[in-house]
Amino acid sequence: MAKSATGNRRSIIFVGLVLGMLVAVTNQTIVSPAMPVIVADLGGLEHYSWIATSTLLAVAVSVPVVGKLSDIYGRRGFYIAGLIIFMLGSILAGVAQGFWWLVVPVPSRVWVWVPSRRSP
Repeated sequence: MAKSATGNRRSIIFVGLVLGMLVAVTNQTIVSPAMPVIVADLGGLEHYSWIATSTLLAVAVSVPVVGKLSDIYGRRGFYIAGLIIFMLGSILAGVAQGFWWLVVPVPSRVWVWVPSRRSP
């Protein structure tokens, strides 16, 4: 009985991790190629590098901080928080009315994969 409960728990954990990685892969395969068109429609093509810069800055700051905090307090809460922050950032990016409204929420979508990048 204990063996099947452990196997069921592992399956649930695996499905959760796969869904989180699906969000990150979707971001890279759909949003990234469409970004130049989106930026051009919002009238910020001359400032396009701000999106990449803000994303890299968010990664550089969040990976060590969230990684260390997830080592101390556990990864589950940070993983769920990362998914929520990703969804909120995606909503804010989707309703952006101008280029600078797009620059701020895009880095928040990086947080979804931060805790999952650390070794167990």
